[in-house]
Amino acid sequence: MKKFILIFLFITCEIAIAQSYEMVGKDTINFTDVAGKRQGKWIIFNKMLHKPCFKDDQKVEEGKYLDSKKTGLWKEYYCNNNVKSVITYENNRPNGYAKMYHDNGKIKEEGMWKNNRWVGDYKLYYENGQVQQQFTFNATGKREGKQVYFYENGQTMIEGNWAEGKE
Repeated sequence: MKKFILIFLFITCEIAIAQSYEMVGKDTINFTDVAGKRQGKWIIFNKMLHKPCFKDDQKVEEGKYLDSKKTGLWKEYYCNNNVKSVITYENNRPNGYAKMYHDNGKIKEEGMWKNNRWVGDYKLYYENGQVQQQFTFNATGKREGKQVYFYENGQTMIEGNWAEGKE
């Protein structure tokens, strides 16, 4: 009898594990594997975070996990449901194109993010949608090349060239 119970438990466990691996490949939302790691597409609602100004059933962010690490595009939202940011993640760290928005829905800043710093072309925007600053950053995150500041009406305020973070 003990042998029968052990065999039954073993088979039950094997079936459960096999089904959990099958689920990883399917289009599931908020799936946690048998090891407790987040996998696939996740939608984070405020009932999980308890942020002020959000309702419990409101979406705060969404994206994909691979072994509980953010990967690919992740969107974060304001409590008015407008997109707050769209950031590319790799191995749970921002790495790639990033775009942030003002709460009115207009773009706030955009550029490439790598190794915890901006690299390449970068723009910062006024709330009215006009470009405020247009920079270029080198691979170490220092300003490099042509740098331009603009007035809120879009006219150029200051223009200059930088090398290794110095004017």
